[in-house]
Amino acid sequence: MKIFKPTQLKLIASGLIILVFLVLIVHCSGRHDPKERNIFIVKEKRETFKFYYSGTVEPITAVPITSPSDAIVTRLYFHYGDSVKKNQILIDLSSEKLLKDYRSALTQFVKAKSEDLDSQNSYKETEFLYQKQLVSLDERHSKQSTYYQAKLALAEAQATLNAVGKQMGRLPVDLNQLTLQNVGKVIEALQSSASDYKITIYAPGDGVVLMPYRQQSGTQIKALEPGSSVKEGDLLVMLGDMSGLFIRIQATEQSINEIQSGQTVSVTSNALPDLVLKGVVTGVDRQSAQNENGALIFPVDITVSHLTENEKKQIHIGEKMQIEIKIYSAPAIFIPIKTVIQKNVDNWVAVQDTKTGKEHLKQIKTGQVMGNYVEVLSGLQQGDTIITTASH
Repeated sequence: MKIFKPTQLKLIASGLIILVFLVLIVHCSGRHDPKERNIFIVKEKRETFKFYYSGTVEPITAVPITSPSDAIVTRLYFHYGDSVKKNQILIDLSSEKLLKDYRSALTQFVKAKSEDLDSQNSYKETEFLYQKQLVSLDERHSKQSTYYQAKLALAEAQATLNAVGKQMGRLPVDLNQLTLQNVGKVIEALQSSASDYKITIYAPGDGVVLMPYRQQSGTQIKALEPGSSVKEGDLLVMLGDMSGLFIRIQATEQSINEIQSGQTVSVTSNALPDLVLKGVVTGVDRQSAQNENGALIFPVDITVSHLTENEKKQIHIGEKMQIEIKIYSAPAIFIPIKTVIQKNVDNWVAVQDTKTGKEHLKQIKTGQVMGNYVEVLSGLQQGDTIITTASH
């Protein structure tokens, strides 16, 4: 019998240990599927889905202020973003067209006033003669009709002149002094130059003066400045109510049916990480439009009804804000979309048998898509195990 030295025994023991260790490694590694799989246990539950959108900040309400006539801007009394009070002066305009309209309206008024006075006197004379039976009834009716027509013409001429005066902010003459008999006053009024009159635009209420922020088709939005030319009806500025915010977002086909008026939303800003505002869905368009990529979109209105004074200072019109809308589903089975296998027009999932552990395909019928999940209407039941990284 061979006797081993102690050092030899140590070497033999170390070798046996290493051999056993290698056998164990091989044995354990052989027990694992080289294709590691993740599973999803099917459960019926009420899912919460979050949809994220972005939109541009607008005032909660805004009043448009338009030009009453073709004109040139001569002076601005504000900077964009200034808070103003009702009846505060905003803009001075100079209008050659308005001056021409004024002169024309003034001339027509004086002529109508003179014709009214002449027809009134003529009618009174005819009425006197008729009472004396010196003129016929037809003559009396004719003069009466002329008199009434002159009254209507005068009323129309005065309304036109008053409308021009309203555009100018005031009438520069006393209408009682304007008659053909007082022709000097008429000529004096007609000889006024454009620089004598200006259109003054006043704030119709309290608010913040804003540059028009919604571009109309075919128009270009630009800031007003002295010398700017404007047309009658052009939008000069907006007077915004900044006590709250209005934001319009574009919802997708996948979420529009789940968004309802009255839902609460969260409004945040990348520029203000600590800012979280509570908003409400105040309008949902059910008619689709197309974005620049051709995808269908549905406008949705979001309103933040109140801002603190500090928030008003931090938030500016035209900024981008992020909107988070949470949608809660009815109790149903939802599975990850990535688990669905499409073959022709049918949908399948890889299901693992709970007893044998074997994998097989099972056909399902799907419903609505909510984010990264899809509803399963039939084909699965609670407790089923879906393989999310199948070998198929």
